[in-house]
Amino acid sequence: MRVLVIGSGHNVENELAQINRDDFDVIIGVNRAAILYGPVDYHLTLHPRDFASLKVAHMVSHIKLKGVNEQFDCLWRIGANSGSSGLYAAKYALEKLGADEIILAGVGMDETPHIYNPSKWHDAKKYQQTWIEVAPQLRGKVKSLGGWTAQLLNGD
Repeated sequence: MRVLVIGSGHNVENELAQINRDDFDVIIGVNRAAILYGPVDYHLTLHPRDFASLKVAHMVSHIKLKGVNEQFDCLWRIGANSGSSGLYAAKYALEKLGADEIILAGVGMDETPHIYNPSKWHDAKKYQQTWIEVAPQLRGKVKSLGGWTAQLLNGD
């Protein structure tokens, strides 16, 4: 099963232009990207208070709130952070959907701005550590169309 994960990184539109959405069995939109770049099959968020009332598809989050259709754990290990909503979507695709291949668009995980905020995303560095820790579980199944995650995951 091929899964496309769409995030809100600054280069998401250029990255989406590189692929054909019809080549994917499932499309997951993360947070605001689900709304902006739909249609999507799943709307995943670690911020359900912000997005549950705006959901555009089956909503998955780590906590159960009104509007959330499914609860799914966001942590790869106890004591770690989630690694971001983009990594949460990859975890869901691997563990829940049984994805063989996941392509990340707009999930660069660098300090560049999100599409909706012109400020640098300084939290990227703290989430990168979780990506590094779980990279062995991702390599061979998860590829990124750009940014820091492409450097981390797309090598041989």
